[in-house]
Amino acid sequence: MARESIVVLGSVGAGKTLFVAALVKVLQEGMLPGAILNPQNRAAHQYVEQIWKTLREGELPAGTIQGQRTELIWILQLPELPAVSIQILDTAGQDYREIFEDNPPEGKEVPLHLQGPFESCRSATLAVLLVDVAGQFVGERKSEVRDERELALKFALDFYRKRNVPCCLVLTKWDQAKTIAGDQSPREFVGEHLPLINKIHLHDGVIPVFPVSAVNKWKVELSGDGGDARLVADPSFASEGFHPFVGWLAQTIKERVLQANFLKWLKWCGKAMGLLLLLWMGYSWMTAPPASHPPSVPQPVITNSKLEYDNSFLLYPNIGIVTGTLSNQGSAGSVTVTAYVNKDGTQWSGRRSYFVESGRSYTFEIPVETSIDVRQLGVRYYAQAQ
Repeated sequence: MARESIVVLGSVGAGKTLFVAALVKVLQEGMLPGAILNPQNRAAHQYVEQIWKTLREGELPAGTIQGQRTELIWILQLPELPAVSIQILDTAGQDYREIFEDNPPEGKEVPLHLQGPFESCRSATLAVLLVDVAGQFVGERKSEVRDERELALKFALDFYRKRNVPCCLVLTKWDQAKTIAGDQSPREFVGEHLPLINKIHLHDGVIPVFPVSAVNKWKVELSGDGGDARLVADPSFASEGFHPFVGWLAQTIKERVLQANFLKWLKWCGKAMGLLLLLWMGYSWMTAPPASHPPSVPQPVITNSKLEYDNSFLLYPNIGIVTGTLSNQGSAGSVTVTAYVNKDGTQWSGRRSYFVESGRSYTFEIPVETSIDVRQLGVRYYAQAQ
C-alpha cells in the first residue's frame, strides 16, 4: 500500500491544530466525492472529535507541546485509485522555529530534543506550511520578530523544494485576514507582507496558496467576573476555503501514487528483461557448437584436381600436369603436394612444396614425367598433400 506522510508546519499560533482537525472533518463529511477516510489509530479517531467538542463548548484547544508531535494515521480511499495510508504529523511551533531558524541541519548532528520533529520534517512526502499573515505579520509590531518568522518560512520552503517534495502555503484565519486584505488576492496579500517569500518562492506560481478558515464565526465572551474579553468559537461555526486545498491534496496524492506505480512497473519490466536475457544467454551457451580452434599444424585439403598437358610439352606427350586447389584449414606452414599418374598398374609421381597461410586457398601445378602418352585412354591420376 502506498504511504503518504503529510507534515503540517507553522509558527506558534499559526493554527496548525485547528487546521488539521478541520481538514479531517471536511474529508469525513464528504467534501471529496467518493473519498473514504478510515482512522487507523486511536489518536486519529479521538483527535478531531475532542477538538470539535472543545470548540463547541466555547474553548480553544491547546497547541502541540514543544518536543512532542501528534501522529494521526488514516487510510484514504480515492476514486479509481488503490487505498493510500495517510500520516499527518502536527509538530510544535517552537520546534518548527528552532529547526528552520537557519538552513536545516541536513547531514549534521541534530540536537536530541529536535530529532523526532526533524525526522518528521525530513521523511515527509507532502509539506503544508501554515502562516497567519494578519496575526503574525500585520499585527506584529516588532520587525525582528516578523523577520524571524519569514526567514523560518523561507528556509522551510527551501528545504522541501530542494528535495522536490510537493508543498503549499496555507493562509489560516482568513476570515479575519480578508477584512485587512480588502480587494487584494491572497497572493497579493502575502506579497505585501512577506516580500522575501513572494520574491523567492511565490513569483513563479509553482507553490499554491490557499486561504482557509478552520473556524469562520467567532464571538466575544467576557470572563465570569466581568474581566477581560476573549474570542471564542461561535457554536454555529463552519470551516471555509478547504475545497481548493483538498482538491490540490487529492490531485497531488493521485500523481504520486501513479508515479510510484509506474516506477514499480518499470522496475518489474527491468527485472523481467534481465531474467529473459539470462535465459537467452544460458540457452545460447547450451546450444552453441564447440568453439573451433585452428590446429597447430597445417591441415591441407585438395579439391578440383585434374590432369592436363601443356602445349609446351607437345614434343613430350609423356609429361602430364596435375592441377588443383590447395586449401589450408590449419595453421600456416609448409605443405608438400604429390601428384600421381598411373596406367595398367604402373605409377609415376611428381611433387612440389608450398608455404600456405591459415585459411587461404592456392592453385597448384605439378608436372609428372611418365613413359606413356598421357593423352591416351585409361590414364588415371590423383594428388595428395601432407
